[in-house]
Amino acid sequence: MKKLFSHVLVVCMLFTMANLISFSQNASAAVQATYYVSPTGSDTNPGTLAQPFLTIGKAQTVVRTINSSMTGDILVYLRGGTYALSSTFTLTSLDSGTNGFNVIYKAYTSENPVISGGTPITGWILDDSINNIYKANVGTSLNTRQLYVDGVRAIRARGLDNPAGFTMTTNGYTLPSTGTYANMASWGNKSEIETVNKQSWMSKRFGFSTITGTAAIMKNPGWTDATINGNSRGSISWIENAYELLDSAGEWYYNRTTGYMFYKPRTGENMSTSTFIAAKLETLVNGAGTLASPVTNIQFDGITFAYNTWLEPSGNNSYADFQSGVVYRDLGAAYTEHQWSTNQYKTPAGVTFKASKNIVIKNSTFTHMGNAALNFEYGSQDNQIDYNTFSDISGNGINIGGVDVADHHPTDARVIVKNNVVSNNTITKIGVEYLDNVGIFVGYSEGTAITHNKLYDLPYTGISAGWGWGFIDTLGTSVAKNNVIDHNLIYNFNHTLNDGGGIYTLGSQPGSVVYSNYIYDDKNQYAFLYRDNGSSGFFDSNNVLSKQNSGTNNWYYTNPNPAGYFSAHDNNAYYNYYSSGMSTYQTGGTNVAANNTAVVSDAWNSTAQAIIANAGVGGGDGPTPNFQVPGSTTSVLLSQGKTATASSFASSTFDASKAVDGSTTTRWTQSSGAANPTWLKVDLGANYSVTSVISDFYVASSSGNKYKIEYSTDDVNYTMYANKIDNFKVTGADSRSAVTARYMKITFADTQGLDASLKEFNIYGDPTPIMSPISQGKTATASSNYSTIYDAAKAVDGDMASRWAQVSGGADPQWLKVDLGANYTITSTNTNFHLPSGLGMKYKIEYSTDDSTYSMYLDHTGSYATQSSVTDTNAGSITARYMRITLTGTQGQGSSLYEFKVFGSSGAPSVPVSQGKTATASSIYSGTYDASKAVDGSISTRWAQVSGGSDPQWLKVDLGANYTITSTNTNFHLPSGLGMKYKIEYSSNDSTYSTYSDHTASYTTQASNTDTNAGSITARYIRITLTDTQVQGSSIYEFAVYGSLSSTPVLLSQGKTATASSTYSSTYDAPKAVDGNSGTRWAQVSGGSDPQSLKVDLGSNYSISSVNTTFYQQLGLGEKYKIEYSTDDSTYSMYYDHTGSFTTQTSNTDTNAASITARYMRITLTATQAQGSSIYEFSVYGQ
Repeated sequence: MKKLFSHVLVVCMLFTMANLISFSQNASAAVQATYYVSPTGSDTNPGTLAQPFLTIGKAQTVVRTINSSMTGDILVYLRGGTYALSSTFTLTSLDSGTNGFNVIYKAYTSENPVISGGTPITGWILDDSINNIYKANVGTSLNTRQLYVDGVRAIRARGLDNPAGFTMTTNGYTLPSTGTYANMASWGNKSEIETVNKQSWMSKRFGFSTITGTAAIMKNPGWTDATINGNSRGSISWIENAYELLDSAGEWYYNRTTGYMFYKPRTGENMSTSTFIAAKLETLVNGAGTLASPVTNIQFDGITFAYNTWLEPSGNNSYADFQSGVVYRDLGAAYTEHQWSTNQYKTPAGVTFKASKNIVIKNSTFTHMGNAALNFEYGSQDNQIDYNTFSDISGNGINIGGVDVADHHPTDARVIVKNNVVSNNTITKIGVEYLDNVGIFVGYSEGTAITHNKLYDLPYTGISAGWGWGFIDTLGTSVAKNNVIDHNLIYNFNHTLNDGGGIYTLGSQPGSVVYSNYIYDDKNQYAFLYRDNGSSGFFDSNNVLSKQNSGTNNWYYTNPNPAGYFSAHDNNAYYNYYSSGMSTYQTGGTNVAANNTAVVSDAWNSTAQAIIANAGVGGGDGPTPNFQVPGSTTSVLLSQGKTATASSFASSTFDASKAVDGSTTTRWTQSSGAANPTWLKVDLGANYSVTSVISDFYVASSSGNKYKIEYSTDDVNYTMYANKIDNFKVTGADSRSAVTARYMKITFADTQGLDASLKEFNIYGDPTPIMSPISQGKTATASSNYSTIYDAAKAVDGDMASRWAQVSGGADPQWLKVDLGANYTITSTNTNFHLPSGLGMKYKIEYSTDDSTYSMYLDHTGSYATQSSVTDTNAGSITARYMRITLTGTQGQGSSLYEFKVFGSSGAPSVPVSQGKTATASSIYSGTYDASKAVDGSISTRWAQVSGGSDPQWLKVDLGANYTITSTNTNFHLPSGLGMKYKIEYSSNDSTYSTYSDHTASYTTQASNTDTNAGSITARYIRITLTDTQVQGSSIYEFAVYGSLSSTPVLLSQGKTATASSTYSSTYDAPKAVDGNSGTRWAQVSGGSDPQSLKVDLGSNYSISSVNTTFYQQLGLGEKYKIEYSTDDSTYSMYYDHTGSFTTQTSNTDTNAASITARYMRITLTATQAQGSSIYEFSVYGQ
């Protein structure tokens, strides 16, 4: 009876809810226009189904005429057949979808369009009847490395494996005295012949330059580059691409001198009816975005990409591979150890995107590719590669991110490759030509999700993530972090090379997790889960590793050799399942493998079986992984009762608070029919260590949601926590290694049946809030710096991988000082010393309110502290703005700090810094209600907008100088219980504004609202914009801004007037050096002689604190320069003189110890080593 009653109750509740809100199906996006393309069409047609275009390029041209302000998706249907490209199909920002809609290139229903870079080969005639060799005249202009016969890759004519008798010399080889290769000097087209040299994880290719007598000279620089960094060339595995080796069915040879192509057919092939395709075009599709104008919102759905080539290995560079499709390129003897930013080159792909956002490649096929198949790099963010098939690929299957300095330490955050999803792809027969290549390669990236892919039949590694071997991390933290590799099925890998893994990593990638993968059939040595040099920050959990058909006994391997930065460190492997008889290798120290389960005869328990069942394409989430180390604090529910907001809600019955009220009978629901994406956000009130999120969705039967969860400490900068846009999920159970967050946001990318709705958004973590240092991100100075990589700012950046270090050879004492920006009550300090080899430090910490008179906070000069991390307190009530640590004795190793953390608290000052300052507004009701009334300190007066004025309205305060902003308090005039939507922004120049607090998603019904920002905010102008006022109009009693006069320098030069001694052209004129864009530059007139100068007029006098110059430098060249200053543009004084030697650093920061006041700053390049004067950015900082 009780059960029956509960059923009746549920029906009644549903009926009631249906009367409160009607749920419409979340319809697919509107369609603005539809076009059709067919291999049998015409570009003079209108592009209809009955009269389609002939080429994709024509469709692209037409789309560009209607996509500037889209009202729906634009569909371009490709009918079945081959679209043979004569040139690369290039996409720019002009081809982007706009207003949240997409331009979609889609296969017509049940048809297979092929975008091809190939050319057909016809006219075959029998040339050698004895050996059954045919030839076709293809001309001498064709250049290719691949031929396909009836869709099967043919083999370039090659000899037997491991030929004997070759002796390596400095420049090449001495030929064997007998046998097949003894008379190579008489062979034709010797400069087209190659060797293939397999060695461990490498497979190099070397081209012959000349062969005279028995001396074979190889092409350079490829031959020389191959031995860089201690690598060897290996022995010859086979020789290929000579007519003299054309002796087996399925082999081919192309004589570019005569223009004839030769082929020896396989059994069953008919030279009259078989189809022959030679790959001709190197790049099929090029998404050529820029940071300023990215390529966005373009989709390819159901398309086959095929038949591209890559010609560089045929040239003098050959293929001097290093690892995973990255090669040494054109270095010769110029190489310097660890010259990572200039000596390595990630081989290109047939379909490639850079500076791209919201690109989707799905349901497509990549096959018969002559290098890597698909690449996303340089500023590519929020792209998705879903449900595709990759097979018969010469190089890597998928590339995400790059390997050079712009990738690992970009000067512009827009360059970072992040939040890309690689999901549900089948990847097989990769590295067919370049055997060192991998299924999925990830260079430097943030938040990449590699999930539910199937990878098999691979010559080397399955998934490779990271780069740099640990060395890059000594330069400061790279962008690599928070990467997720989960639910992949990987088998039959390492079948040709070794020293690889199922999932292989390099370098520091904090916050990264590897979980719920099923891996077996590792054909060679090393390990299933391989944490190689420098790997750190990984948590491997809930993986199943089977020894089935495997050639290794190592399920988990952390590489500590050869010590130093090379060592893998701080990695965890817990709760994994592996075949009994297998073991970990080289774990210990900070690499921990524990609480893992050995399973006899692969008799997996139900949890392991569920992991196996859900791994691979289309699988579900399966068991929730555990990323808590045994013995750590038990997680509790953090979100219940906390403040929740949403992009929309259906009514007050379904507002955001219902998702955190602890009840599953209430729920949040988006506004009926609102377009996706839609979101809900929870403010936990403080930073917590978050360990998992359970999303209790309200969904229709057999329906689900695609979603992502992000986290933030400041509600401005969000990082990916879980990216689940690959498949529709009925429930959301997301866990990873602990992250620090105050704000957690779930965004619905797509929903099935019903609008987005959450019964509960449950966030779990450590119940103790995390105390954030008040020193983080504040201004730090030091007695000396080792270099800009180890400057004072590194001790307050919150990053334990970076550090401040004193100048080399500097004597004790050395000091580091932090300006907190305002007075705080100091509660404690925590210092993380760099203490090599067990040495210690003597130190003292002092405090001051004025940076003049210092008092002792703690004195530790009497003995050496040998602990790396030391927390110090003072029993007194300490108020300070400046905290200084002085290292008085360092036992020889020198002063160096990872982090100097100061903890404390402050209250808002009694008088706001805005009071009595100049205020303006978008409109005023009358003189009685003008803008000044909002900053007069009286709550009986107020500003009000003009009568009848429409939203939005704004009010702005000029503080008169830059201040460090700690909080704002706004007292609204809110009659009749109505509310306001508003945002607060800040600026140092009244031109470029950034968000301080955003409350535009929901109405505030509180009259008094205090807003803060976790960042270190410096501003002169504060603006509040009321975006929606529920009819009563905008009106504010007091807009109070709190803070203290800032000592933080700001960028003064950006956008100011710049002139130069000469300019190359308008594209390279002087304003380009002060436009804030690292992709543009000023350059002198062509052929102009040294010296050349560039000058900036700051508009008024400022106190100058520093100058940063980013030079355009050709490899290895430098500049001599000087910087001067003036108040009148007539008399100049020296600011910094670097004319005594060439600087070879691209980025140079210069300071002057004196107090410098200037309006004009001039840089003169006195010598430029032939490349000419050119500057990306000339950045002047001050107050």
